[in-house]
Formats: sequence, structure tokens, C-alpha cells
Amino acid sequence: MFVMGAIRAESIVLSKVAEALLEESGAKAPSIERRLERFLSNSKIDSEGVWNVFMEAVLPSFQKEPIQLVIDLTNYEEQYGFHYLFRICGNHTCERWSTQGRLLPTCPVSELVNTPGKRFYGHIRLWKEDQIETNLSGCWEGGEEEALLVISDRPASRERILEYKKRWKVESTFEDMKSRGWDWEESHVRRLDRVDRMLLVLFLLLWWLAHLAASCIHHGRRDRYDRHDRRDKNIFRIGRLYLLDIERRARRSGKNRKLKSCLLFRGKPGQWLFSLRF
Repeated sequence: MFVMGAIRAESIVLSKVAEALLEESGAKAPSIERRLERFLSNSKIDSEGVWNVFMEAVLPSFQKEPIQLVIDLTNYEEQYGFHYLFRICGNHTCERWSTQGRLLPTCPVSELVNTPGKRFYGHIRLWKEDQIETNLSGCWEGGEEEALLVISDRPASRERILEYKKRWKVESTFEDMKSRGWDWEESHVRRLDRVDRMLLVLFLLLWWLAHLAASCIHHGRRDRYDRHDRRDKNIFRIGRLYLLDIERRARRSGKNRKLKSCLLFRGKPGQWLFSLRF
């Protein structure tokens, strides 16, 4: 119910979630809020254990697909053998090799891709101090104010540029989680154990809504919630509108079967079955 209340409230702030759950309970809003607080403080709720069971149910659906992780700059690539792909500023300095194999004079990275339409893919030595050898992929596309410059341990190519652009969708998701969406910054949850359980609620919420939006689009129902000529709404808003629509129809008909059918998982004794479509 925590997840459903957060979806209705469009927030994970406890007071707003409690108000959104009033119609589900005869209890008062402060009482519901205290119940939610007890959930966050409950040490018996093992978030890591829940995630392990969750991923065991989900990952088999992606066995044949590559999984990309978007993470902060850390030593993951050294510790776990991950590849890295980072964006850099044009004012960093570098050295590159000529076609004859000679090291050319130091220059700003921006000089390698200094006009719209220009591209650079090659091996460089980055920075004057703490130098590293890496592969630079740079592209200045028409209509952009500057070049996009990324470094990676994998060979420089147009593919590295396209891979990095996937990050922008993730940045948009972070905004949805915080100021533009679910009010994470206003939740004022600070204790690490409580943060862990709140994140469990938040990411189950986002996963469920993404699943619902995918199903809505797959079944050709997107135009009911979004403009046909210009797609204004993100997948989480589409998923939320779709879920609320299903909920309203279920209440009118007095049948909860439709609502149960759109749950993220379908239960069997001792087992979770992940549903990609319904």
C-alpha cells in the first residue's frame, strides 16, 4: 500500500502518502503516517534480501540482452573489471600521436573538435599531471553549442558517443525522483537504514510504472494520456495515469480482477512471477 499511496500522491513524503491512502482505511491521516514510519524503521524488513529475490525473478527476462549500469566516478572499473565511459571538458589538455607515431605538442582537447560537424576518434594522453592514456571520442553536431567529448578504455568510435547519450535519459529519471517527480529531497529521511527502505519503495514504484507504461504503449493506448502530435509526458506519468484509469474502472465495475492483473508480479506458492506484459 505504501507504493500505491506514493503513486496516488505523486510523492514519497509520508504525510502526502498518508493522505492519499485515506480512502483505503478508516484510520486518520496521522495514524496512517505513523504506520508508514514504522515500516521505514522496521529492522525486520531486509531490503537487500528483497532485492535479491526481486532480481532473481526479473533477470531471467534479460538473459539475452546487455545490461548497462550508469554509476558515479569510482574505482569500479579496477575492482570489478567494468569498462568506463566519462565525459570531459574541452579545456583539459592532451597529447596525441601523429600518423608517423610521433607525440604532438600539448593542446586543449577542444582543439581536436573545434567546429560544428567535426569529429575525432583516437588514442590520447590526457592531462599534464597524473597522466593517463585513454581513447577519446569527440563529435560536434549541428545545432549544439559545443562538442561532446568522452573518454573510455574501449576503442574510440561513434558508438561511444551514442552510449554516453543514454545517460541523458537516466539524468531525466533522477529529476523525476527528486524535484520534478517524487519529492525525494522533501522526504527528510536521513538515517541510512530508513533511506534503504525508502529507496526500496521508490524503485519498486518506478519499476511498476515503467512496466505499466510499456504495456500501455504496447497495447496502443498511449494517445488516451498523451498528445499524439507531440509526446509531452514521460513514461512514469503515462504509467501512473494508466494505473489510475484501471483502478477507476475496477471500482466502477466492482471487480478487482483488472487491478490485480496489472501488478508487477503474479504470485505462486513460494515464487514470484514477473510479468512484462498483461
